[in-house]
Amino acid sequence: MDMRRATFFLVLLVVSLFWCCDVSAVNNDLSVMSVKVVVENGAGESLKYCKIGVPVDVVIEVKNNGADAQWAEPPITLYDNGRLVESKMLRGGIPSNEKKELRFNLSRGFGEIGKHEVEIVLDPNNHLNEDNKSNNRMRQFVIVRSFERCQIRAGDVNIRKNYQSASTDRPVFGQSYAIDFKVVNESDINVSVLAEISVGGISLERGMINNIRPGQTGELQLRTPYQFEQLGASYAVRGIIHEIYDEMGHPIPKTDCEGVWESVKQVSVVAPLPPKKLFQNNNLKKKGNKK
Repeated sequence: MDMRRATFFLVLLVVSLFWCCDVSAVNNDLSVMSVKVVVENGAGESLKYCKIGVPVDVVIEVKNNGADAQWAEPPITLYDNGRLVESKMLRGGIPSNEKKELRFNLSRGFGEIGKHEVEIVLDPNNHLNEDNKSNNRMRQFVIVRSFERCQIRAGDVNIRKNYQSASTDRPVFGQSYAIDFKVVNESDINVSVLAEISVGGISLERGMINNIRPGQTGELQLRTPYQFEQLGASYAVRGIIHEIYDEMGHPIPKTDCEGVWESVKQVSVVAPLPPKKLFQNNNLKKKGNKK
């Protein structure tokens, strides 16, 4: 009888320990593994930059780290700078130690220029019985701009007797020259730039070249002709791009734009031809014409 009673209490103890520990519920955990902002229906690395209004997808990967199959279908919410965008259910659950991809489509893209914090929250109302809640959130950042490609190039610096003549690198001492600086827009939007023309390190003209269309060239010109003052001297004539603005007037940092920001033309100042030499040259031309 004592043996039966001892066996009964032993079985009761084992059953009590089983229910107390609830081993079937041990190690339940879903985690957000990655968040990426990609082009619509695209893949690859998360975008650092995207154009305002262009459709994108937010692609997330969720893993079941638990020992058992995860039957729950918790909501997953998408936030943009703290604002709720959309919530989806993780349909069908995820088998143990496996991953599942979920995709949010932003058909109108991002609506504001600037830095966006894209945040994914798994089970935002904490309805899921998990051992670890700290891995239910993840953030990704993207910069939204008014363009996809920004590429500006400093073009030619021209020194001419007038704006119809050819450019020279041997200006004549004492004569006046028009100077212009070209800027080439190879972006996908209209841009305006703040540009400068300098000679020998001295600024001669600084101003805006407005509304340069994609694939087109803008120009900054000296308002008054320039005379090179030292005979035999060499000068560096520079065209410089200082600032860039998009078509809405927002500044574009140079770090966000590919470009060549300066163009240099090296010139040497020469003496004018003496009058006698000029007369001889004219006579030679006339004789040649008679032939």
